[in-house]
Amino acid sequence: MNEDICIVLGDFAENFTFVVQDEIQSYHWNNPQVTLHPFVYYYLNDGEVCHRSLCIISDCLDHSTAAVHCFQKHLTEDVKKTAPFVKKIIYFSDGAGSQYKNKKNFLNVCHHSKDFGLSAEWHFFATSHGKNSCDGVGGCTKRAVSKASLRRPYSDQITSAEDMFRFCSEEIKGISYILVLKE
Repeated sequence: MNEDICIVLGDFAENFTFVVQDEIQSYHWNNPQVTLHPFVYYYLNDGEVCHRSLCIISDCLDHSTAAVHCFQKHLTEDVKKTAPFVKKIIYFSDGAGSQYKNKKNFLNVCHHSKDFGLSAEWHFFATSHGKNSCDGVGGCTKRAVSKASLRRPYSDQITSAEDMFRFCSEEIKGISYILVLKE
């Protein structure tokens, strides 16, 4: 790894379904969800390996290549702020055909430099072997939000992407959160 390279691990976490302690029965069948897409990236800074954990929170439940491209925009902006000396991103993800391993994403990689100002390459983990640090970011986020919402039985429950973003940004340390709404 060189100082001008950033290694990015990314994966959709299972959609998060909001929970409410004293919910009425119909809420169980209609409770809203959000998409979580964690990224963990690694880079060298003065010879030391550093990392940063990001988690995209979105009310868009579409797990497509278009969503990945949108999330990459926010990721690359963060990389440029955190490690402005990085010139190339090397992505690692699972091989999900609807999200990463398809002709649309390969085209996105070809245009990555034009779209984001950084060159890129993409590598895929073997099927069902893509467990990595992103799983911890997604799991930590879901657990903390569930616990907090269940401790608020009468008011201030976490029931939207905006609520979740606000809670996570204020209460969860070590992970940076980015809110990406459907619009």
